Amino acid sequence: MKPLVVLAVLMLAIPFAAPAQAAGESIAVVDMVTLITKHPRANELQRKLEQAQAEAEQYAENENKALRSLQQEVELMPRNSPMRQSKEKLMLTQSTMLKIEIEWRKEKAVREYMTGLENLYAEIQRHVARYARDHRITLDLLKSDAASKAADFSDYAAKVQLRGVVFSEPAMDITDQIRATFMPQAPQPGQPGQPGGR
Repeated sequence: MKPLVVLAVLMLAIPFAAPAQAAGESIAVVDMVTLITKHPRANELQRKLEQAQAEAEQYAENENKALRSLQQEVELMPRNSPMRQSKEKLMLTQSTMLKIEIEWRKEKAVREYMTGLENLYAEIQRHVARYARDHRITLDLLKSDAASKAADFSDYAAKVQLRGVVFSEPAMDITDQIRATFMPQAPQPGQPGQPGGR
C-alpha cells in the first residue's frame, strides 16, 4: 500500500476513534472460567453430578448382584432343560437392559450438569453486561490464566487458540468486580452483628 493511501486511511480513522474515547467508552477483560468455577452454584452442580453418578453405580451393583444370583440358579439346572433356556434368555435380556439403563442414567446426569453450566454462564454473562453498561464499557474480552492441562501438543495448541487475550494491563481485568456482584459479602468489623457493631 502506498504511503499516501496509508495516511488517508489513518486520517479517516481518527474522527471515528476520537469520539469513543471522549465518551468514556473502554475495553475490559474478564475471566469467565474463574467466575464459573468460583460461583457457589458450580459446586452444587458438581455435587449433583457426582451424586447421580454414584447412584447409577450403586444401581448397577445391586442389579448385577441379582444377575449373579440368577446365573447361579441357572448353572444348577440341567443343560437341556427348557426352564434353563428360558432363564438364560431372561438373564441375557436383563444384562443388556441393565447396560442401556446405566448408560442412560450417566448420560442424563451429564446432560443436566451441562445444562446447569450453560444456565450459569448465561446468568454470569448478564452480570458482566450490567456491569459493563453501568461503567460505560463497550467491549469485554474473554481471558483465562488457567493451566491448559493438555494431553498432547495438538490439544495444547487448540486450547491456546481459545485464549482470546494474550496480554492486558491488570487494571483492565474486571473479574473480581463481577464476582463481587453475585458473591455474598462478609460483614466487616463494626457492622451490625460483628464485634464493635450495633
